[in-house]
Amino acid sequence: MSTVLQLENICKSFGQGRKKTEALKSIDLQVSEGEVCGFIGGNGAGKSTTIKIILDLVRPDRGVVTLYGQDSASPNSRRGLAYLPEKATANGLLTPLEILRLNLSLHDIKRTDEISHCMNWLDRFGIASVASKRIGGFSKGMMQRTLLAQCFAVEPRMLILDEPLSGLDPQGRRLVVDLLQEFRSAGGTMLFTSHVLHDVESVADRVVVIDQGEIIANRSCQSLWHEGDKFVLMVWSAKPLESYQAKTGDYYQREINRAELGAEITRLENLGAVIVSAQPVQNLESMFFSSTEKKASDGTQ
Repeated sequence: MSTVLQLENICKSFGQGRKKTEALKSIDLQVSEGEVCGFIGGNGAGKSTTIKIILDLVRPDRGVVTLYGQDSASPNSRRGLAYLPEKATANGLLTPLEILRLNLSLHDIKRTDEISHCMNWLDRFGIASVASKRIGGFSKGMMQRTLLAQCFAVEPRMLILDEPLSGLDPQGRRLVVDLLQEFRSAGGTMLFTSHVLHDVESVADRVVVIDQGEIIANRSCQSLWHEGDKFVLMVWSAKPLESYQAKTGDYYQREINRAELGAEITRLENLGAVIVSAQPVQNLESMFFSSTEKKASDGTQ
């Protein structure tokens, strides 16, 4: 796969003298065409600064950024790219339909079915019924859906989303995650940040962890599933299961070694139990915390 995004030795500081803060320290990052990269870290870790540098909203002190083989300072490098900032907002006097149509114009996209095209995306984000209402009275979640819809409406080849799940209720988060997965399945390229690690794990092909301006882990999500020697087995059974911890209702849970997993599933099925899930103990959350804790123990914080 060809490289879509390349960051090499990116450094950035803010302030002067004693108040100078080193925000990014020699960041190297690569995203390939058709890849979904989850970019995670704590507050102030450097995620938003990195994204702003990619989009040429902030200039690095040192280093090179290319998009589709072009310097990111060139407007042509960002053609076909849609971006949602962390604290996104819009003019409260506009309606969702007006926002989407305006964004098509800004991307120089001309469609004979412009209104129906925009209405389709508003419908997919569950806000077609308020397409003609001013967004000034919208909740945070409704505003977020509108701004995400404008990103998808331009049918981008790449999405860069900074906390796209922010402010969404559980139903809204599930809807957006489904649309992100659909974009991924269609071959779209994406870099996104989120504090909801479970959702990152369900969407991303690869996860990059940044902590205090340094990338401390770069792993494929698939590798996390194959590394762990233990699994948490969740089972439904009408009868109590020996050695299993009883959960709500008729659900039972147990931690089991990988080597024993296959035989145990067969045994449970013969007993009439239903396997609900078998999740590896090593997951994104455990990898994230082990990476940041290791960095702290190494004396780099």
